[in-house]
Amino acid sequence: MVYADMNTPSANMNLPISQIQEMIRIQNEELIKKEEDAAFREQAKADRDREEHAAYVNEYVNSRVNAQNKRAKFLEETKSALLTAALMKVMKESFSHPMNQRDKITAKNLITNFVKEQGVGDLLNRMKYQNTLVAEMGRIVNEYYTKIVESNNAEFKQPDESQIPGRAMDLKLDKTIVDDFYKDITDLDTSEASKLIRDKVADAMSDFVDQNMQNKLDYQEIIDTAKEKIEDSKETEVAEAYMNEAQRRINELRRTRHKNIFHYVVEAISKEAFKDENLSKIYIHENAVDMDGIVNSAEIIYTMLEMANTIEMVPETYIRDYIISLTKV
Repeated sequence: MVYADMNTPSANMNLPISQIQEMIRIQNEELIKKEEDAAFREQAKADRDREEHAAYVNEYVNSRVNAQNKRAKFLEETKSALLTAALMKVMKESFSHPMNQRDKITAKNLITNFVKEQGVGDLLNRMKYQNTLVAEMGRIVNEYYTKIVESNNAEFKQPDESQIPGRAMDLKLDKTIVDDFYKDITDLDTSEASKLIRDKVADAMSDFVDQNMQNKLDYQEIIDTAKEKIEDSKETEVAEAYMNEAQRRINELRRTRHKNIFHYVVEAISKEAFKDENLSKIYIHENAVDMDGIVNSAEIIYTMLEMANTIEMVPETYIRDYIISLTKV
């Protein structure tokens, strides 16, 4: 390109004005495009920075929320575990004989579900205003729950914002606190309540056995009477009628006979043993029902119910509703 100076005009200076204007227009468009490209790149970078920042914030917030949720779940489960352990102390001392490992597992599962169903917070709030034993039990649980919360607060710190948001903290129980809790629970005197619960369970089981014996005698009497009538009759149709009548009377006795709560529990387990494959493996062997096993399981369930009722852990309607639920099994 030939550059112009003040004395030597360039070739451009000889172009028509329209061409010069077109050149200027093209140059302006190129400049505008370069400016637009630069602005686009700058905006794209700003968008990327904003997205990265938003992602960082979201990750940071999510990590905090996850950590807080994990901590809240951990503490809630810990509170439930403390109350379950306290109730297991009463349960074991209320049982008629030393529990074997299977009994303990069954009892713990029952109490764990009971605490979950009733709500550990609601239970502990009610316990403050109950009898001395329950109030003291609740105080111990709350005291050690507070200690566990405080011991984990020291570890639950906000992540360093200069670092990528980290994992939720590792939560754990302080062994010293746990050991002290079990010592205080062990020292809790539950003898009076446990004896009362144990006596009530024994009465219920005795009533169940006596009633079963009486039922068998009544059924046998009906059957014997029917057999005598059948032997005196020579007609097949009459004999069949006598048997049908005997069966009707037995069914009517079964429907109207006296049943206590323990009886309902035994019946419920027996029925479920034929429906549930897992229960069948436990209670049915070679097509024979293990009634001793069923009665033992019923005793654990009934002891838990009697414990909740005797130490006033549940409203008055709880046992009634439980009976109704058993009759629907």
